[in-house]
Amino acid sequence: MKRFITKIVIFVVAAYLLALGLDYVISSGLANSLGHPHQAWREIRSGKYASDIVILGTSRALEHYDPYIIDSITGLKSYNLGVGGYGINVELMKYRYYCHYNTQPTYLIYDVDQLPLSIMSVPHQHQSEQFLPLFYDRTIRKDLMDVGYSWMDSYIPMARYWGYQIHSKRGIFEYFGLKHYCDYQSYRGHMPDPDPWDVSRLQFSDSIPSHVDDEAKKMFLNFVRESQESGVQLIFVTSPVYYRYVEMSPDWNRYIAWFDSIAQADNIPYHNYMNHSICRDSTLFNAGVHLAPQGTKLWSEILANDLVGKVL
Repeated sequence: MKRFITKIVIFVVAAYLLALGLDYVISSGLANSLGHPHQAWREIRSGKYASDIVILGTSRALEHYDPYIIDSITGLKSYNLGVGGYGINVELMKYRYYCHYNTQPTYLIYDVDQLPLSIMSVPHQHQSEQFLPLFYDRTIRKDLMDVGYSWMDSYIPMARYWGYQIHSKRGIFEYFGLKHYCDYQSYRGHMPDPDPWDVSRLQFSDSIPSHVDDEAKKMFLNFVRESQESGVQLIFVTSPVYYRYVEMSPDWNRYIAWFDSIAQADNIPYHNYMNHSICRDSTLFNAGVHLAPQGTKLWSEILANDLVGKVL
């Protein structure tokens, strides 16, 4: 019996060490891969991207704000912290991570609409593989568990990679230099959407649930208060939305009115571009809420010029 128990213990320890080693290989490979979204987390962690302006929000922030253009016009340094497919809890997690490794920005542009006003669970959602290597960084581990990961994901090797076979394979190949993956490269966090205009994506956008709840609103208001207390100048911006999408989404204006009331109460500059002429040109969009690269370039120029002398 003693020999049997010994064999079981040896097997469990060996399996644990194997899983631990494999977890490290996959995580290291993914974390050091060249393309977005791992590239942005690596840049933030390097501490070399301290910026005067930080852009925060959903995929609309990620895709619409080009730091290269904004920097060239304002003469300041900016970084895009947009995170596609998630609500305010994940957006603020990324911002806290940025501030841990980089100095606090002077200005924070928050791209506001109904989409950030949600609290979402991360595991097995859009591009959630980007979060898996971050568990080796203790500064963000608690935040990761707050957005839906369990103690098993945090402390049992390979548990969080269940269901991520493709990305696990990528991590192994990257680690050993067998193959490098770079679907898209970003610039200072900015990742434009290269897809062409597709009317079906407009219809899909209309089906996206807003998930607005009181807890998300409370989180947003607390963030506004904390930012002002820390001396960060908040700037609310609603970037262009294709006009047909707004017509199909009657609640959109109600949420915009909510942000406007906060801006007025707290003396926060608010630039709303929903009625700008750019919103009626489908050649500048590839979906109802997403600008195409040529639209992003044009709008980034418009925004930067509007901010110079008025806010910055």
